[in-house]
Amino acid sequence: MPDVYNKVTELDAAVAGQLADAMELRAKDPAQQAMLAAYLAGLDLPDNAAVVEIGCGTGAISRALAARPGVGEVTGVDPSPVFLDRARELSAGAANLSFRQGDGRDLPLPGASFDLAVMHTVLATCLTRPACSRRRSGCCARAARWRSSTATTTR
Repeated sequence: MPDVYNKVTELDAAVAGQLADAMELRAKDPAQQAMLAAYLAGLDLPDNAAVVEIGCGTGAISRALAARPGVGEVTGVDPSPVFLDRARELSAGAANLSFRQGDGRDLPLPGASFDLAVMHTVLATCLTRPACSRRRSGCCARAARWRSSTATTTR
């Protein structure tokens, strides 16, 4: 069965909405929260750090990153306008959080503009797109810190 996320921009809005609901539900799962805390633990970010989340979906991880001490701004990037609408809705009022539509293979962001790049449960999807796994866009050139997780939990 093909990965639905590889064609996320082509999905019917209702199906994309169901996926958005599932993303938010998964982000609330204690095992997912523990995984995120574990791989972000010990980050030594500069004051006012700039963070990008590639493949942010509904922004659950971007919201968690924006709430971390020392993080100045978080930019979430995702190809799905439906997911981004949900992300903006759920992050209303977070002054240090913004979202942009774009593809992780060619990010619509200025060069060398982030201290940390995060791809949370994205690599499993983009490994079927060879360019995604081989290339880290110029916007992340200064990002000496990369955090990525392909782990998911099932019950």
